[in-house]
Amino acid sequence: MKRYLFGVAFLTCFSLAAQAQEYAIRLTAKYVKGSNVVEEAVETIVASGSVENGANVVLKAGKAIYLEPGFTVQPGAGFEARIEAVRVGDVRELAVRVFPNPVRTKTTIEYDLPNDSQVTLGIYDMNGRLVKMLLQEKKTAGKHAEDWDATDVSGGTYLYSLKTEKETKSGRMVKE
Repeated sequence: MKRYLFGVAFLTCFSLAAQAQEYAIRLTAKYVKGSNVVEEAVETIVASGSVENGANVVLKAGKAIYLEPGFTVQPGAGFEARIEAVRVGDVRELAVRVFPNPVRTKTTIEYDLPNDSQVTLGIYDMNGRLVKMLLQEKKTAGKHAEDWDATDVSGGTYLYSLKTEKETKSGRMVKE
């Protein structure tokens, strides 16, 4: 019974912690020319960094937006900070899906970008050596997919690393 209650308490705390991440976010970013970004938080955003000429940035939060000392917006940049209702389901995150996994000859790495971003996608062996650079370019918000032809690599475990201007997602793939 104690184990059961501990397990329920642990899962409840873990669930609350996962949900809380959408309520307040801290941003440290340099938005460069060509960026078109909307950042959303249910409650609070704390931002530091800069918005360069030619970038467009919108911050939306339900309660407060704090711009830390040194936050700059260059002339010619678009910047808005809005206090408005943001629902939990409205907050988008970078999502990645790999299929098929295990890989025989070819796999698809599908990803959904919450914002326009520079994207780098690489495949690495278990020693951290780059096996194949699949992508290094600017992508628009939305769904994208890249194929990896794995016919020329030996069987084993490989890692993908998808980097955007704001976050990195990585995971394992098994080559049969």
